[in-house]
Amino acid sequence: MPWSSMPWELIASMEQAVKDGKVSFSRSGAVSKNVNWISLIVPNDAEIIKQYLIDFKQSGYVPPSLQGLQYDFQYFDERYDASIAWIEQNGHAVISNGPFYLDNYSPESRTITINSFDSPGYPFEAGKWKEFEQIKFPKITGVEIQDVVSLKEPTTIIIETTDSSEIHYFVSNSKGETISSGIKPATDGLSEIIITEVETSKLDVGANTLKIFASSDQILRPDMYGTSFLVVENGTSLPDVPILEAGQKSEELPHAGIILAIIGAVIVGIIVSIRRKRKKKLSS
Repeated sequence: MPWSSMPWELIASMEQAVKDGKVSFSRSGAVSKNVNWISLIVPNDAEIIKQYLIDFKQSGYVPPSLQGLQYDFQYFDERYDASIAWIEQNGHAVISNGPFYLDNYSPESRTITINSFDSPGYPFEAGKWKEFEQIKFPKITGVEIQDVVSLKEPTTIIIETTDSSEIHYFVSNSKGETISSGIKPATDGLSEIIITEVETSKLDVGANTLKIFASSDQILRPDMYGTSFLVVENGTSLPDVPILEAGQKSEELPHAGIILAIIGAVIVGIIVSIRRKRKKKLSS
């Protein structure tokens, strides 16, 4: 049975007090009706609530929303007695279900005393939530994927993670179409993705994309990794150019960049000159 953090008998008493015009739930209502803006911490308002609780107990009142419950009046009688005793003992009507309670309030000195509710039946021990002080975000630490994948040939991708529960992967072709996707468990920080022959046959020759998300059961923020890989037709290999040969070719044209820069500057100068001539003609 769902309950609010405030006892239902207090809510019923407050509602009846507002209906009777003794207090108001809002500041504007309190000003217009010249009554108190209800505050359970104020002794006078708490006394009003207590009187309604006594009336409910004596008249056997059960709120309409609770009349269908399978409880005899003893249950309601005990609830009224508990709230009445609390107000008489503490001088206020602030009652909740949390681990702390309002022990004392002094408006003259502007002080509030709050004590812990040390009940042996309270379900959470001290330090229960300490593990959440050090947040461990999921992290992708390594991805092993072939630089070149053959069309219509299966390929395997190995994912290394930390503090992750599972990984979500998406393989897309150059058109942006998702060819393969799924979820794999991160067992001991390792996950294996197998792209089948049928799936690689739908990839495009050239650059394709892999995106991976590592998620955790403990936190909603995932880690993301993205990379591209090449797909070639069967039997096709990338041209193998030796490093020395590539270096020699680049040395043959040491001034290529300078020449291009000069040509660009000349073109810009010509354009500026033409525009100036046009402006002179228009002004004349």
